[in-house]
Amino acid sequence: MQAPTPADVLALRGWGASFGTRVVLASVDLDLPAQGIDVLMGPVKGGKSTLLRSLAGLTQSNALFRTWGQALVLGEPIAQHRPALVQQHAAVLKATLRDALIFHARQQEERAPAAWNAFAQQLLELHGLSNLAPRLDEAMLSLPLEQQRAANILSHAATAPPLLCIDEPTYGLPEGAARWLMDWLRVLGQRTRLFVVLHHQGQTRQLANRIVLLGGGRVLAHQDCARFFSPYNDNPWVQQFVRSGSLAIASPDARPEDLDPSVEAPPPLPAAALEAIAPFLRQAEEAAVAPPTLIPGLVPEPVPAPSSAGTPVTRQAEPTAKPQAVSRPASADAAADDPSAPGMAVAARRYAPLPPTSPHGVAIAASVGADVVPASRGPAGFHWIVAGRLAGCAEPGISSPMDYDLDLLRRVGITHLVTLTERDLDQQALASHGLTNIHLPIFDRETPSIPQTYMLLRRMQLLLDAGNVVAVHCKAGLGRTGTVLAAWLIREGGLSAASALERLRQINRSYVQTSMQEQFLHDFETDLLMRT
Repeated sequence: MQAPTPADVLALRGWGASFGTRVVLASVDLDLPAQGIDVLMGPVKGGKSTLLRSLAGLTQSNALFRTWGQALVLGEPIAQHRPALVQQHAAVLKATLRDALIFHARQQEERAPAAWNAFAQQLLELHGLSNLAPRLDEAMLSLPLEQQRAANILSHAATAPPLLCIDEPTYGLPEGAARWLMDWLRVLGQRTRLFVVLHHQGQTRQLANRIVLLGGGRVLAHQDCARFFSPYNDNPWVQQFVRSGSLAIASPDARPEDLDPSVEAPPPLPAAALEAIAPFLRQAEEAAVAPPTLIPGLVPEPVPAPSSAGTPVTRQAEPTAKPQAVSRPASADAAADDPSAPGMAVAARRYAPLPPTSPHGVAIAASVGADVVPASRGPAGFHWIVAGRLAGCAEPGISSPMDYDLDLLRRVGITHLVTLTERDLDQQALASHGLTNIHLPIFDRETPSIPQTYMLLRRMQLLLDAGNVVAVHCKAGLGRTGTVLAAWLIREGGLSAASALERLRQINRSYVQTSMQEQFLHDFETDLLMRT
């Protein structure tokens, strides 16, 4: 194993990460030199986002998350020089361009308003965006989407991090806009050290100096861009990825007996990984032989379902499968028996098993934002999330007469509404238009509880699986509506909270409005990982 050099901006040795019993990264060895742009590639769900989030320290508050190995930034422990990871913040999206650009820098230092204005102008000039200087007082949402992305990235770069990580910056952009953003990132990379996740090989050729291929929880290749895409590359993993865009490789914790015979079993997990997951394996064994703590209202208590008139009736919840014991390696016993071991603080809580997800959920979620019917065909604030299946909208009657809005909803095919406002809709008005609804009251700008969310999503998915067309609404159709729609993408579509937010905001930039709602989605994702 090669020793880190002082010239490396990042040096990883045996770096790994896990969520509970699930090992995502087994042993990552990687050196990023001080100059250039490195692009991180690999199969979907291969750990790329987990790697970036762990480097940025964004997973430290998660009780299920563990890391191991050595990570040095600029030759010192990573805790002293954390890389930054570009994220979307609701406050930034709703700000002016000036406030968005100084958002992160202003949290680290104080300046007079005039000085911050000069700071923002200088940022734009230094990084090839001087054409935006006359628009500093305009709302971020008034800019083209690719310029919004650039401004958000630049606001993170303004704090001069040693390494700036960017996860899929071109997702959802048209080809021309994506090409513009790649050209701009090349300019940014002359002043800021970039580590970028991309899936598009053409964009990678345009941007990267070097490419890191991640798969099976390990780095499979780290090569110059020209060599990576060369037809004479002798790395079989690179050949397979360039040819197919994916890898036939097992996850780091896969059991050989569960794999297709054509897929090679992963190497044994390192001792540090076994030690990290041992407390959770023990917890899973204990939960398998004890009655689970039930999610209120989910199983096996009666669950309300909508009648044809929109009034709740009672039905019995579907039976759930008996929990299965989770095996653990004998080498983990010592760590699991130590009550002071990392992770034991959360061991007392047992999680209820969930009903199965819809067999169609992932396929439906994959079409989010595709072939969207124009919003003008529905009432004000109406957006198809999955065309002809699932939509978001404002409260009927909020800007037009209720009968008018309900008639438009019925005309576009909506059969059921999910009402998130504190007060329910007029049931007679719904019935007169052949509509029914589910009512879960949530205070404005807040969130449901996690158990309420599971219960609501289950009922939504049963409606969708039965061929119904569902529209979710709150008052304006933005905060609470976006939160529930994103939770559905996480639960049924298998997306991360960050990916769900990103996809929804391609449809409506104002979906999910508060930091509380954003944090709830990350908490919901974590809870779902634990239960599964």
